[in-house]
Amino acid sequence: MNQRQKPTSKAGKDDTLQTVLTTLVVITVLLAGGAGVYWWFQPELSTPIMVQVKIDNHCEVANEAFMAISEPDGAKAYFSGDLALLRTRSTSKVYVRSSDKYPAFYFESPRVDAAKQVTIKTECQPERIQRTLESLKKQFQ
Repeated sequence: MNQRQKPTSKAGKDDTLQTVLTTLVVITVLLAGGAGVYWWFQPELSTPIMVQVKIDNHCEVANEAFMAISEPDGAKAYFSGDLALLRTRSTSKVYVRSSDKYPAFYFESPRVDAAKQVTIKTECQPERIQRTLESLKKQFQ
């Protein structure tokens, strides 16, 4: 009676099935996670956009002494009153800079994300304004 007893085949099948299912779940989670990371880091699609830039001018200089610029494309628009219409891309940054029509004056605001409407505040330092006004007076004499 030296018979060997065979292991129950049902227990062996259960272990194999558990291993296969665990492997499938792990592979599925890794693939879904990889696809999510890939999607998350995709660059935003850039589309053409018309940005209405409104200037909130706190400088003692006329609005016409400024212009709106976008980067990286370098598009620019001059202010008429307190508005400038700037054709750029949706992924651009927009800022206000001193107009290239007045080289003696220099100002540059922080950059903001392009949107259909943006308002940019200009605040000039008093000593810089005084130098600018003196320079503009000399230019128009």
